[in-house]
Amino acid sequence: MGESMRKTKINLKDGLSIAVIAALLILPAMALPGIELTKNCSTISANVDEIIFYTFDIKNNGTEKLYNPTILDDRLGEVAVNKSVLDIGESYTVRVPYNVLQSDLPGPLVNVARARAEWSGGEVHSNNASFAVSLGIIGYENLSKYGYDAPESSDASA
Repeated sequence: MGESMRKTKINLKDGLSIAVIAALLILPAMALPGIELTKNCSTISANVDEIIFYTFDIKNNGTEKLYNPTILDDRLGEVAVNKSVLDIGESYTVRVPYNVLQSDLPGPLVNVARARAEWSGGEVHSNNASFAVSLGIIGYENLSKYGYDAPESSDASA
């Protein structure tokens, strides 16, 4: 009889493991909404009156559908996103022109954007995404102030 009692006895560690497994099977999966924003530009250097193009890539990197995504850029304002639903894992790209102004000098032209979207449990916000564009010759020097490397110059005498 002592032998059979030992086989049916469950210690505390086994009991906790069984409880955790049962909870994972019974409880619904936790909702983890997520949105990621990447920002790029058609150029790294521009001059006044030149039109450059910013590209924003929004990705639903969470476990929930996202609705009505928007982008807010500190220089461009609200960027129109012509997409009402972002499915799980889905990406969407928005391209926006910008005319470089005299008031943007001396540069670099640095702006920061952030995306937001709605989901069934509220709102979700992205990371900050930025890009720096040097303006004219002096712009290359100013890039280093923001932690960006100036592009290598080409030596015409080589």
